[in-house]
Parts: sequence; structure tokens; C-alpha cells
Amino acid sequence: MKMLRKQKLCAGFFISLAVILLSYGCKQVESLPSVETGESGGNEEIEEPPVPEKSNFCIIFDANGGTFPDGMEVIQFYDDSNDQLPSDPVRPGHNLIDWDYVLIENPQDYNSYYLVKYTAKWEEKYPGMKYVGGGDFSFGIGYASSSSENVTLSSFYMAEHEVTQKEFEEVMGYNPSYFNTLPYYGEVQELRPVENITWFEALVYCNRRSIKEGLTPCYKIKGSYNPDDWGNAPKGEDYEEYKYDFNEYDETLIEIFENDSKPPEIENLIAWTKAECNFQADGYRLPTAVEFFYAYTGGINKDKYKYSGSNSINEVAWYKIYDSFQLSTHQVGLKKSNSLGIYDMTGNVCEYLWELPFDYFDFQIADNNMVNPLMKSRVIDTAADFVNLLFFACGGSIYDEYLYVDGRGSLFFDNKIEFSLLVREPVNNSYSRYWGMRVVRTYKDD
Repeated sequence: MKMLRKQKLCAGFFISLAVILLSYGCKQVESLPSVETGESGGNEEIEEPPVPEKSNFCIIFDANGGTFPDGMEVIQFYDDSNDQLPSDPVRPGHNLIDWDYVLIENPQDYNSYYLVKYTAKWEEKYPGMKYVGGGDFSFGIGYASSSSENVTLSSFYMAEHEVTQKEFEEVMGYNPSYFNTLPYYGEVQELRPVENITWFEALVYCNRRSIKEGLTPCYKIKGSYNPDDWGNAPKGEDYEEYKYDFNEYDETLIEIFENDSKPPEIENLIAWTKAECNFQADGYRLPTAVEFFYAYTGGINKDKYKYSGSNSINEVAWYKIYDSFQLSTHQVGLKKSNSLGIYDMTGNVCEYLWELPFDYFDFQIADNNMVNPLMKSRVIDTAADFVNLLFFACGGSIYDEYLYVDGRGSLFFDNKIEFSLLVREPVNNSYSRYWGMRVVRTYKDD
């Protein structure tokens, strides 16, 4: 990285200043050499030209979204003062790569000083992953309820778009998507979101991608973080004989769960729903319900839009009324992003979340933990747990006719939550083609 170094700034500045004054007549210059060209060599090898008679100058350092060690975002430095040059600024989730600078010969209010403004140039630490700064948040947790809880979230990274078919296939070796051909005119097929996947496949994808990129995987199933040890992921067709509705099941199913020995497909499902997440790992994972909703509304920006990024749904979302002719997914990132630079949080495909909600009608924060809270989730111990196992997705999809915010901060209305019952609506039915995923990573202060 080309950082601003104290030992080279002064020499580099005077060289640049003289060249600008002599060559460009003190005009603002848009294309200038960088402050530093490397750790060795660079500006110190250039013979310094004579400095013009008027040599007093003021430098303004603009952290451009970052902060200097003293917490300041903008610092002024005068050559005729005893001030020390500032240390490099920092910006969470970003790397400082260079500085842009411009010169103004006779700036207003600076009298005899030349004014030079240095502006930090940043790049994302993890390209494609947007930094979401933590903060306090009022989170609505009841279905069609005005109740809410004040919670606190730590910072995290969220993918700027839904996982694409290309990304999924590169990791998993196959593309399960229903919409795997005939993209809209001008759109790229492999950049459409992956869909027609199970929640279990989403966990496999997260760990396999983490391992592939040398990160620590988050999910542990059957005592292992390696998906090779997990066996086959449960699929809806494995449970065709157990199709029941809410709280409707027979004595046979009750007996199955009362016995210590259960059918292998039931044992496998129980094991997978007991998946654990290591939130301290740096690998990929699904967002929690609160993380999704927080990012949906712009995080610390606390956006007041009706949808994620706009009051106009057509600006930010692909949805049924807008696209009633084909009801097909679209290439990610074509609509307007929200204030965090995250796309398609409204519409396109519904996105799986980490929790398996305990109750359709009443979300509860587990253990009353208001710091990085999780929703109370269901594990399968009884026949009732089995037939009421819910999978949880947010954001609405191309299939939805409406998505809206009711102004009360209720999670359900803010994000058009959808549910799927394993035994009533097995994955791979006609609706699962509108379900996909987005990944997040825990922020590490390094």
C-alpha cells in the first residue's frame, strides 16, 4: 500500500509544490504523482527543484470517511508551526492505498499560504463485502405487533449482493437454480442469484467457501466444521411420507419421536437442525434476523425509507407487479443500492437467515440477550417440533406482490418475511425458486 509517511511527506510536498507552481501556474491539478512510490526509492531519489519565493503553506488532511488517531476527520498543518505531521488515518473495513492532493495558490482566508489538500484514498478490505458499523437499534419482534426491543449490534461485513449462480457453482460444483437459462436482455445469466436451495445447502456453501478462501468456518454439524463429515443434507423429498400441516400429525409420528431409535432420515434432520455457529470465526455465514434488518435500514445511517434504499420500490426492487410478465430473477446489483452500498435487499429473491424460528406468530429474543441478539430457535425433540419446523427468509422476492414498511419498526412488515414448513412445503416445490441467500462475516478489529 502507498501510505503517507512522515519521513517522506515534506520532501515529497516541496517537490510537488515546486513542480506545480513552475509548470502549471498554480492551477488546480487533477493528475499528480502519488505521495509515495514505494517503501524504497521513490521521491527521495528525485533532485529537489528550487522552491518558489512564497514557501509558507498549509496542508489539509482529509481522512475521507476515516479518522486520525486523535479522532479527528480533518487536520490542518502549517509549515511555520511546531505541529507534528499526523499519523495515517484508519477506516474500519478498508485499507489506505494512497492520497490525492490538489494545490490552491491564493486561497481565501489563508493569506500568504499555499493551500494543499490531501484526501485519503481507500479500498474495501474485502472486495464485495460492505462494512456495517455496529450500533444501537430498535428492533420489532412481534408479528403484526407494535412491540420492539432496543438492541446493540457489533460491526460486521455483509455481501453487497445476493450469492450468484456463478459464486455458488464455483464452491459447490453444481447450480440448482430453477432460473438457469434465458436471462433478461442484456443481463448475465451467471450473475443472477442462486435459488432453489435449502437452508442446509446454505450452511454447506458458507463453510466450503470459508475453507476454500483460507478462513475459519463458522458452522459445526455432527461435531465437525468440515462439510465432508456431515453426510447428505436433508431435502424435502426425504420426508414425503411425513407431510402434515401445523400441529396435525398421527400416532405413528408421535411414536417415532418417543423411541430412541428413529428412521435415519429423521436422525439426520435432527442432527442438521442442531447446527452450531461460531460467531467469533472470520468465515462466511448467514445473517441473523437482527443483522439483516439492521443492514436493511442502513445500519448507523438509520434510513427512513419505505424500502431498503428508497421510498420508490421501482428504484430498488424486482417484484411481481413490476415484472409480472416473466416472474423471473434478475442479475444482481442492477437496481439502486441502499445507503450502505448493498443491493437487492428488497426483492429479487428471499434470503435465508440463520435462525430457525420457534414460533410463526411470536418472535422471542433468546435468553433476553440484547447484545448481538438471536431469535429463539427450534430444535427437533418432538413430533410437534418436526411438523412445525420453519425456515426463515427476508427481503421479499420477484414473486411478491407487495413489500412495504408500516412505519412501526416491525420486522415482519419492514422486510416481507416468508416462511416454509419442511413437511408442508418441502424445498424444491414451486415456491423455493424464489429463495436464495446472502452471506455476512464477523468484523475483526485487525
